Amino acid sequence: MTRSSTRGKARWVVKSGGGAVRNIEKATLLDAYKTAFGECPKSPELLDEVQNILKVREVTVTNPQKTITQKDLEKLAKKAADLQKCLREFPDMEFFTADVMHSNVHKIRPISDLYFWLVALQNPERYLRRISDANSFKFTICNLAELLETQGKTISTTSEGPFGTFLEVIETSYPGLVFPSTTVKTARRDYIRSSLSSRE
Repeated sequence: MTRSSTRGKARWVVKSGGGAVRNIEKATLLDAYKTAFGECPKSPELLDEVQNILKVREVTVTNPQKTITQKDLEKLAKKAADLQKCLREFPDMEFFTADVMHSNVHKIRPISDLYFWLVALQNPERYLRRISDANSFKFTICNLAELLETQGKTISTTSEGPFGTFLEVIETSYPGLVFPSTTVKTARRDYIRSSLSSRE
C-alpha cells in the first residue's frame, strides 16, 4: 500500500488498487499540444504516453479505489496479534486443527497458512505504498517535461513558455489533474518552477 500525506493526514492505498479516472481524451491533449507548440507531435505515441502519465496521477492519488487510515492499520495489526496469541494458547491446537482439516468437506488448508497471514497482517504497511498529493503533482509535471524533452522541446522553468501553456490548457479541460484545484495562475507558475528545479 501507499501512504499519502494531505494537510498532515496520512492516507494509504493498496499498491495494485485501481480507482476511478476521468476519460482523458487524446483529442483534448492534441489541442493542448497544438495550442502550446503550434504544431502536431512528431511521434504518434506521444499523446498515449501523456495520457498514461495523467491517468496514473489521478488514479493513484486523487481517486484511489479505497483509502486506508493509520487507525485502520493499527486495528488490523492488533486483531491479528490477538488471534495469533489465542491460537498459540489454545490447548492441544496441533491435534485439534488436524481433526478440523480431516473432517472438513471443503478441504481447508493447513493452519500454518493462517499463521503466515496473521504475521503478515501485523505489518500491513509493508504491503501498501505511501503517496503525497503535492509530490504527485510535481512528479507528474516532471514526467511530462522529460517526455517532451525527448521530443526535442525546450522546457522553461516558468509557466510563461509553451510547456506552461500546455499544462494550463490541460488543466482547463480537466480541473485538478495537473495542478491542485485550489491554485491560481501565480501559484501554478511557482508549482512549475519548484517541480522542475527539483530535477536539477
